[in-house]
Amino acid sequence: MGYHVSVVAENQLAFTGDFDAPLEMGRQQPGEPGPFSLASSASGPRLVIAAAGDLAVSRRQLRIEELEGGRLRLTNLSSAAVLQLMARPALGPGQQTTMELPCSVSIGSRLFLTFGDISEQTPLKELPEATVLPGRSLQRARADLESSQFAISKEPVTLVQALQTVMDVFLGARSEQELFASAVEGALALIGFDSARVLRDHNGVWLEALVQSAKPNRLIVTAPSQQVLKSVREKKRTFWDTSLANSSSLSLSQVNAVIGAPILDAEGNVIGALYGDRIAESAVQSKDITELDARLMELLACGIASGLARLQQQGLAEQMRNQFAQFFSPELAAELEQNPDLLQGQDAEVSLLFCDIRGFSRISERIGATETFNWIHDVMDVLSDCVLRAGGVLVDYIGDELLAMWGAPRPQEDHAVRACRAAIEMLSVLPELNARWEARLGEPVDLAIGINSGWVKVGNAGSRRKFKYSPLGNAVNLASRVLGTTRHLNTSLLVTGATSKELPDDLPRRKLCDAQVVNMDEPVALYELFVTAPPEPLIHDYAAALSSFEKREFRAAAHLTARLLEQFPDDGPSLVLLSRAVQALVDGPSKDHPLWKLTEK
Repeated sequence: MGYHVSVVAENQLAFTGDFDAPLEMGRQQPGEPGPFSLASSASGPRLVIAAAGDLAVSRRQLRIEELEGGRLRLTNLSSAAVLQLMARPALGPGQQTTMELPCSVSIGSRLFLTFGDISEQTPLKELPEATVLPGRSLQRARADLESSQFAISKEPVTLVQALQTVMDVFLGARSEQELFASAVEGALALIGFDSARVLRDHNGVWLEALVQSAKPNRLIVTAPSQQVLKSVREKKRTFWDTSLANSSSLSLSQVNAVIGAPILDAEGNVIGALYGDRIAESAVQSKDITELDARLMELLACGIASGLARLQQQGLAEQMRNQFAQFFSPELAAELEQNPDLLQGQDAEVSLLFCDIRGFSRISERIGATETFNWIHDVMDVLSDCVLRAGGVLVDYIGDELLAMWGAPRPQEDHAVRACRAAIEMLSVLPELNARWEARLGEPVDLAIGINSGWVKVGNAGSRRKFKYSPLGNAVNLASRVLGTTRHLNTSLLVTGATSKELPDDLPRRKLCDAQVVNMDEPVALYELFVTAPPEPLIHDYAAALSSFEKREFRAAAHLTARLLEQFPDDGPSLVLLSRAVQALVDGPSKDHPLWKLTEK
């Protein structure tokens, strides 16, 4: 059945309410509202009965539990305070007792609590339809206005004002509190309630989010009708009670009629209620609640629900926008915001670029942590701009390494070309970076880049806590290995045969070798991509030397590469090929010749 609670503080009624679950009382705790407000705890509802600084009341003072037969179990939760009971011995710290209703308890000399029966519940009035979900309230409003039953009692001016108020609630509010304030103001001024409040359902406990009286000086101490709120929660529709003028319940003795309209989330769960009451100011003045009042109240509650859904969507959109900005170009981020389905897991043909800073560990140890982070931030900022200007996706930063991708989430037929042009730009901006950092580092900044093209599975490989749009598959692993192979071939920029075959002639390149990289079974052709057009011999004479080497003509290969090095002494790949040719002359060709099997990453 439940029980009602009244609290008198300093000889003034401070709170009254009905409860059908265990209730705890105590001094205000961190994060809780002020005195004579309901809060939520792990064990159920809590009534704050004293301010945080009022040490005469314990933080956890009293627990009330309803028993069968109109009895309550009272437990003194305090370790120091003694509670005075009506016609009973005092209840000491940690003690428990059972009392029949009605009964009373004193806490010190300033707080007096009374507990009583809730009078037999009377049938409530209700709207015949369940409250609609957010976003559909205008369709319901139109249907209501067109229904003959509703049209008989409607007042056109009031209805227009109501719909305008709902639109204001839905469109104008920029925060939850503005939503609540607009709806409460509408319930007071438009529908004529004496007080109105927005309640939030927090783990089964109704907590006040906002309460306001039509008369500024009127103190609201009446708690909402638990019968109405229970019906609202269970049946998800609007209920009202007009039989309270003669109620014997202390919690509602000042009230003539009350109403509660549910606030729903997008899944149809009750997350709150818009609640109003009318006071019986005189025996001759009727303050009944009509069906028109109920429908207008439900419209306002639907406005809150739609507004909350809108704010939630705006928050998600802003969060998504911020996430996209970390990975994608502004144009692609805007497209993904409109079509987030592009981010779902899919198979895609992409080009992947790995880039790292050569000598990073050595340099960072020399310059210290603070300067290292300043340096790496500047370098990654410049390299990231190169990726985004080429329409790529910034997949990840791993220490001094950057991973970028082209071809997803939006298909790009020229993904290989875009990746290579981004790599060329990265190497082209090194003079700009060195102008800022070479003197501070003690040596110039240099990069290594590896690119591969192929099919991957791509999607959000992160979690609900951290978004990470990422590719998975052998093509990714191979691109990483190609980056490492730049060190073995003494060059800065390598691409695989799969990437090279997609490139136009205006991106000059030369094949360096066929290799089997670590932990990969299939051989891969490796090409060096030039930043600027190279001298003709670097391409044609090297190709001739490589052909001789592959045909086991090691003397010819050594002779051709030696001539190349006379012209281009800094050409790293020619030096590597010369070394391989000389080793083959001395030791003979390997069993996998001409494949170069690498044993290190």
